[in-house]
Amino acid sequence: MPKIADDSPLRQHPVDLSEKQILLLDGIRFSADMASIAHDRLWRKLGDIEAKGEKATTFDIAEAMLDAWSIVDAAHRIYDAIESFPGLPKKSIWRKLAERRLSEANSFRNAWQHLTDNETLEATVDLRGQVWGAVGWFSHSKRRWFVAIAGSSLRDSQHLFIGLHHMIPRVDARRIRLFHGGAEFYLSRAVNDIFEAVAGLEDDLRQGRVSLRGDKIDRQRESDMIYEGYLEVLVAAPDANVQSPQIGESSKR
Repeated sequence: MPKIADDSPLRQHPVDLSEKQILLLDGIRFSADMASIAHDRLWRKLGDIEAKGEKATTFDIAEAMLDAWSIVDAAHRIYDAIESFPGLPKKSIWRKLAERRLSEANSFRNAWQHLTDNETLEATVDLRGQVWGAVGWFSHSKRRWFVAIAGSSLRDSQHLFIGLHHMIPRVDARRIRLFHGGAEFYLSRAVNDIFEAVAGLEDDLRQGRVSLRGDKIDRQRESDMIYEGYLEVLVAAPDANVQSPQIGESSKR
């Protein structure tokens, strides 16, 4: 899966934006990279589950669900950030596509957030579903479909994860899907949609189509830093004067 490039305007912020706009750019950038990392880990984990077969553990399934839902969360955060980003061109094609495509993530995220509501929980019971759902995917090497169910398979549980073999637009070869609340969400497609939106946003930034909203920053700010610090304590002998602790200066990496 793609990553945000080092020379992206999401990393090298234009100085003619406000602090609020820059913070939202950071949120979009990290969410996109998180989604890409989660997808790569999920891809490897599903291959590991295939190889283990019946020896796959509940922790393997939990790890797969962790990354599957991380992609949903990332898509939801980017959707909200785009919706609330001040100064973005409202009629951009990429923005309209992103808002339509990533809106699916909102439905999944909201279904989980409100799961404890009696109505939502009863609907899950009626569907014989699980709290975290299931992940289904296709293995080209084995020429078969798999599904990892996160929880108890209740009476009459059904997971319609089998699909056609022809190519589906905006979906990768493994066709990884998350099933929850009677709906399905293509995870690989969502990550592709995220980076299509990022490409459109980057183009708007490079072409100066993002209007300043708020107070303009006065300088380029550093980003993605790691600080290292230490605490040094000097212990005095019983008959010596007590010395105060000394705190070493932080060093930036």
